Amino acid sequence: MPVTSEFALHAIFTSQNGSYLPFFSFGPSIKIPISKVNNPFVSDYSFSADVSIGFKKGLEFFNLSPELRYSHGLTDINLNPNLGSIKLYTMSLILNFN
Repeated sequence: MPVTSEFALHAIFTSQNGSYLPFFSFGPSIKIPISKVNNPFVSDYSFSADVSIGFKKGLEFFNLSPELRYSHGLTDINLNPNLGSIKLYTMSLILNFN
């Protein structure tokens, strides 16, 4: 199983709503492999457009920010000439603690 690192450049829009801070974000991201799998039919890099919603909740010792993110693949990750285009689409639940 390959290990990747994801770099994202998202614009974030927030709203003041009491102790909860809802937010909406969107922007591009790229996944770059850290470990490589010896498969000649799969591309190493993946470029995608992301859209997410979530909220930030301040707790006593830390902030909790759950986020639901949809990632729409823009690049073809298939390098096999016998198959059609294959793109990566993902839905993620991300829990940020800070």
